Amino acid sequence: MVKKTLWLWGVSLIVGFYTTFVLQSLWNWFAVPALHVPSVGYWLMFGLNTLIGLIFERVETFGEDQRWKLVMTVLAACVPDGKQAEVQESLEQEMKHGMWVNAGSMVFGKIVGNTFALGIGWAIHTALI
Repeated sequence: MVKKTLWLWGVSLIVGFYTTFVLQSLWNWFAVPALHVPSVGYWLMFGLNTLIGLIFERVETFGEDQRWKLVMTVLAACVPDGKQAEVQESLEQEMKHGMWVNAGSMVFGKIVGNTFALGIGWAIHTALI
């Protein structure tokens, strides 16, 4: 579990650096000539991306935790006493597996989205030159 967490953290960090590169490129290609503003360096864009991410971050774990507690309470009332431990263990395993699948999907989606934006931006930038 720790190994998976460290691996996901490392990949997410790399994706964050890649996102910064994409944002910097798009800013320098489009905002600089259109808005007559100065170009930005990599680390300035990294800081801006971090700042904006913190400002607009949404954390919804409280509501999600409450929904899971409600589902587990209803489940406990519906499952016969002899099967509750088996069902509980099965659900916990599915939640753990689903968490890693969701996290991997989010990271992969971010990479694909960034690459698509960079590619389209590059094509437009090249056409404008």
